[in-house]
Amino acid sequence: MPSVFADRFYLMATKLNKLSSSRTIEQHTFLSDISEIHQMEGDLLKLLEEFHAGRLQVFGAECSLEKLEHVRVMQENLSKKHFECDSSDPEKW
Repeated sequence: MPSVFADRFYLMATKLNKLSSSRTIEQHTFLSDISEIHQMEGDLLKLLEEFHAGRLQVFGAECSLEKLEHVRVMQENLSKKHFECDSSDPEKW
């Protein structure tokens, strides 16, 4: 299931590609269509608002923050075990 963030990012990238492909660029230019800039700014502000409100689900609804924190703790514990093994006597393995 695609995330809201990915969908919005894809739409903004598509708009930029259409805008840039419709112009013949001989040298570096900046976007000059102010309506496109305002639209992208609005989309980014909505995305930021949804992020702050906790409505974005980058990894899907089944992957909660608690699960991600649990995975982080497990990875940290695994790293500690690696350091312990590395610093201990190899004959103990």
